[in-house]
Amino acid sequence: STYLQEGCHFVWQRLDFLGLLTSNWQLVNWQIREMLHHTFRISPSRAAAHAEQLFPEGGFASVEATQHSNLYARGSIEETVHTFYRKRETLEGVLRYVSRDYAALGLSLPVW
Repeated sequence: STYLQEGCHFVWQRLDFLGLLTSNWQLVNWQIREMLHHTFRISPSRAAAHAEQLFPEGGFASVEATQHSNLYARGSIEETVHTFYRKRETLEGVLRYVSRDYAALGLSLPVW
């Protein structure tokens, strides 16, 4: 965001790794493995073991993690977003607020 770039002098280009947390557990697991391997220079097998322990491909790492998730009692991320932002105008305002961050990171806004 502008605040991070100008107010905190944060430089996006200095990131060692940029991942995207999604509801796709396999994709998150893969990103964690890549980050650990390339950023911390640990072996691929060790990176995979750590990723599987903390961000398993098949779901949550623990019962506590399951209960802490926004998806715990709901079906999908889209359903959670629509439940949290009951008014469409609120969701649109949030998306406008974060749009510069998404653009700076080269990402497109979600289509909620």
